[in-house]
Amino acid sequence: MTFLTNCSSVIRGTAFHSTGPNSFDILEDHLFLVDEAGVLDDVISPKDDRYDNILRRSEDAGSLQRLKSQQYLLPGFIDTHVHAPQWAQVGKALDADLPVWLNDYTFPLEAAYKNTDFAETIYKDLVQTLLANGTTTAQYFGSVHNEPNKVLAEICASEGQHAYIGKVVMDLPSQCPDYYRDPSPQSGTECYGRLSHLLPQPEQPDTARHSRCRYTAIHSYVQ
Repeated sequence: MTFLTNCSSVIRGTAFHSTGPNSFDILEDHLFLVDEAGVLDDVISPKDDRYDNILRRSEDAGSLQRLKSQQYLLPGFIDTHVHAPQWAQVGKALDADLPVWLNDYTFPLEAAYKNTDFAETIYKDLVQTLLANGTTTAQYFGSVHNEPNKVLAEICASEGQHAYIGKVVMDLPSQCPDYYRDPSPQSGTECYGRLSHLLPQPEQPDTARHSRCRYTAIHSYVQ
């Protein structure tokens, strides 16, 4: 049986997935075959002739996981707007006016990410927390620094989260403090092409790690 060699686990349960903006399907009591890279390889309906055989053989192999009646499978969530450096201050100063919040809390915090050890600690907690709550793809606004943004990309790749990571452009003197500002508008575009080492090369095998970071890239945004 192909599934015994290609799949590391089989999940039996019910899943929901959208088929359009206003519709969704319920896949009740299906088998979900997951390969060694954690990728969904096949979905088997109870009406499929292979269903009983796969169910029996996966149970005999110890690779079957049965969901409980109150458990369901959902597609991974996609968060299109995450200010990654602000994870360390979630829930703080929510009563402050925006200028106070930015100048007294946010800009000093984001400036601290020039320390890559600090960035690694916060970003690892951020990515792991989002994944634990079902967010498998995220678009991150990083800090003004290139190196910590690369740290975030490495963490996303190693943890298995698809991500688009953007360096914020901070070049407006009237709104950006001097300690957290791009030296010029042109410097905001220097991040392009810096993550080529994360992308699979033609001569390299398409491993699980490569497939996870395939969508990781650096873009620039204006804050």
